Amino acid sequence: MQEKTFYLGEGDDKVLLAFNLNVMSEIQSEYGSVQAWVGLLEDDDKNPVRNGEPDMQAFLKGFTFMLNEGIEIQNDEGADKKPFTVRQVGRLVTKWGKDEVNKAMQQAISGAVPKDEDENSKKGSSKTTATKA
Repeated sequence: MQEKTFYLGEGDDKVLLAFNLNVMSEIQSEYGSVQAWVGLLEDDDKNPVRNGEPDMQAFLKGFTFMLNEGIEIQNDEGADKKPFTVRQVGRLVTKWGKDEVNKAMQQAISGAVPKDEDENSKKGSSKTTATKA
């Protein structure tokens, strides 16, 4: 797994989005697995409980984990930023659009877990990958 970070937004709303082992651990603690969390985000007809709608609480929490990890990374480098609340993140998602944020989260996750590593983990083998900032 590699750490994937990039900026999202513009001006005063520009934030660092990060997906790494810390975020993965938070998602697993909250939802059991990243795969289970992603399943809650799918907005298709296979989700009869929500009438095809994504679980927005899971969406907002996962995005909050990623944004707050970005803040922690910046604070480690000398910044003094406060973490976001889920409500603040909801306002950002409303401003930027759910589809744009969803695309950013997908890029972060797919960039952090290379396809060959994902295949190896399914087969039970391990591979060590250097972390990128």
